[in-house]
Amino acid sequence: MVRQYYSNCTIYQSGEETRELGPAFIVLGAMQQRVIGCPHLGSTDDEKELFFTQLEREYDCCPQHDVKIVIGRPDKPTIGSFSAHQLTNDIGLRLINFASSKHMSIRSTFLQHAPRFSYTWRSPLQTCSQIEHVLIDGRHFSDIIDVKPYRGANVDSDHFLVMVKLRQKLSVVNNQRSKPTPRLYLDRLRRADVSEGYAPALGEALSYDNHAMPLGDHWRMVERAISTASELKIAHLPRSQRKEWFEEECTRALCEKNAARALMLQHETRKNVENYKRLRRLQTLFFQKKKLRSEESDEKLLELISQSGDGCSFYRRFKEARCGFAPKTAMCRDADGNLLTDRADTCTVQRQEGLI
Repeated sequence: MVRQYYSNCTIYQSGEETRELGPAFIVLGAMQQRVIGCPHLGSTDDEKELFFTQLEREYDCCPQHDVKIVIGRPDKPTIGSFSAHQLTNDIGLRLINFASSKHMSIRSTFLQHAPRFSYTWRSPLQTCSQIEHVLIDGRHFSDIIDVKPYRGANVDSDHFLVMVKLRQKLSVVNNQRSKPTPRLYLDRLRRADVSEGYAPALGEALSYDNHAMPLGDHWRMVERAISTASELKIAHLPRSQRKEWFEEECTRALCEKNAARALMLQHETRKNVENYKRLRRLQTLFFQKKKLRSEESDEKLLELISQSGDGCSFYRRFKEARCGFAPKTAMCRDADGNLLTDRADTCTVQRQEGLI
């Protein structure tokens, strides 16, 4: 039975008009569309199959990056280190199969409590059972830190109030910026003094030779020698700063327009509105002129590089001008060859392969 309670609240109660064989849920907001009626032991096999099919369909509709939690009262799944039961039934077995297929964990059976704090329902025969459970996807297994029934809360029901403590842990792996590898200033090798000094430095670094070393150690020694000699004689290429057309004059024009907008929002008079529109129009025209001048300057620089005969520099700058700014993307493939674009998934794969 479904009852509307206020405008943004719905009460879901099983048992039809008799209000038996199941608890009730009060659901707020958008989660009202995520409630599915759970079958009980007296339900037919078709009703049980329909429920788990619908549950799987709703699970697959959720975005991949969301934390997915399933809360309900499937009976007695005997999985986890601290389950209150030794034997399961048909619904509990179906729940275990669903959790295994979706890589979820029945978190309520992984937390150790005293036996009286594990039971969530007292039957009319005064026997206690653990039938309310909380499932969470394995990727966020540690987010739930406790699941515990509060026996003292009087909710006028034979079900105890179950409280879940959830603390989401945010990953900070991607906040650690890696230091870029500096590039060598290879154009300096064209100078006679640099090339003459580089050869003796490389020979001195390669003077130690041991034929008994494995091939891999030989290659690492050669690599270190080249790197040491290059740093001493060639030096690193200074990092080029991106030439931006947004300068101090643009910042000043933008601040004037924003100040005029704030004044217009406080006092929306005709004078303030016209002043804001005038400054916005001037700022737009000024930005367009600055960007156009920057593009013309880049074109002249490309012509000079082309006339000098430096093909590498010409095509590198031409590619930068044609492609513009492109954000760095981190992608990789999993063991099955599927392309992963989510940052957390790529970090997991790289961590398994020992790359980070």
